[in-house]
Amino acid sequence: MRCCPFTDDLKTALSGLPEETYQNLKSYYSISGFKIDFFAANLLQMVPYPQKFPADFSARLRLKLGTNLSTSAGLAFRVADQDNYYAFLVNGGGDFWLLKLKNGNTETLQSAEIEQLQSAFEIKDLRVDVQGSEFRVFAQDILLTVVHDDTFATGGVGLVGWSEQGADSLRFTQLDVVEHAQRSVPARSECTLTLDDSAHPGTRQVRLGPLGADGTARVLIEPGDESILFIARTANRFEVINLSAATDPFGTELYNRNYDGIQNDRAQPLQPALPSDEGELTLFLPLAPAQALQAGSYDFSLSTEGGEPICDALAIVRIELSRCRK
Repeated sequence: MRCCPFTDDLKTALSGLPEETYQNLKSYYSISGFKIDFFAANLLQMVPYPQKFPADFSARLRLKLGTNLSTSAGLAFRVADQDNYYAFLVNGGGDFWLLKLKNGNTETLQSAEIEQLQSAFEIKDLRVDVQGSEFRVFAQDILLTVVHDDTFATGGVGLVGWSEQGADSLRFTQLDVVEHAQRSVPARSECTLTLDDSAHPGTRQVRLGPLGADGTARVLIEPGDESILFIARTANRFEVINLSAATDPFGTELYNRNYDGIQNDRAQPLQPALPSDEGELTLFLPLAPAQALQAGSYDFSLSTEGGEPICDALAIVRIELSRCRK
């Protein structure tokens, strides 16, 4: 197992990244860092380290994007081989992706556009925190999203680039990896909802933690659960949190952002009437007693208007009274 901390200035071949030359791309060391040159569009290049890394870690990468807004670069992690790994990429247009490649097939776990990343061609702090099946990804100290996936439990680390529209060049200048327990937490990425945590008859609390600037919260409902009170918060009291989608365990859409008060009566997002101590969003369902909750996972997709990360989320679930008396 590779001991951490691990640091690479990406200027010499001593770190072991493979240098490759093909007709349509080249990856190599230079005096300014490790470079990937693309000579054509729609190319994905992943360059893995030969060393082993811990299953749980925090990796921080410094990189410089090319001239095309669509060209993206980032970190590959839990790498098994060229066809099986996770990847976190950003581009100069403000987009990010958290991808999973399994047997060569690509699945997007999460993607969004973040205003603060637009035209940011030099990313001084691209970061992935990996613990178990939870992945937290950051750029410029902004927690972008939190995703859970258990396909790959261990694996290596690598650099990755993608040329979507044409020839371009990427440069990677610094990589630092530490054990997950030794990581530092960026300011404003975590907070705590100031609610009474004591047990109340007929309810249970589901702590969901940080979700990032664009993420999905999953609340598991058990048979007999009657209602959900969902609350999400940022550290900025002027930030606005938007609900973009909500689905029940059968995939039924429970929320329509064009809600006019008539065609959608299953979920109702609520904003504070006046600025509170923190920007918050509150959601309650079901509104009508006849619309009983179904056992299984309810998913709530959230994003913030200004790009501030959702630093904590909580669901309070009301339990059927007969279950409380047992």
